[in-house]
Amino acid sequence: MSTQLDRPYTVSELAKMVQGVVVGAPDYLIQAVGSLAHAGPDAISFYEEGSGSVLSKTRAGVVLVTAQRQAEGGHQAIV
Repeated sequence: MSTQLDRPYTVSELAKMVQGVVVGAPDYLIQAVGSLAHAGPDAISFYEEGSGSVLSKTRAGVVLVTAQRQAEGGHQAIV
């Protein structure tokens, strides 16, 4: 299950909030926050050590990850 945000945010806006770098489409719109297992294409999620197999299967539109995990996952990301 995902939680709706107060408004849509671009990946670029979210990256600025966390001082991250966008890997992928900076103008992609995110409208929700969810876990790796339950996030859909309009949601942002985050990688947590130990959830590696879920990272490769997530449907999240963007994932907050370390640089090492982004290289492994191949998803649109904020690093």
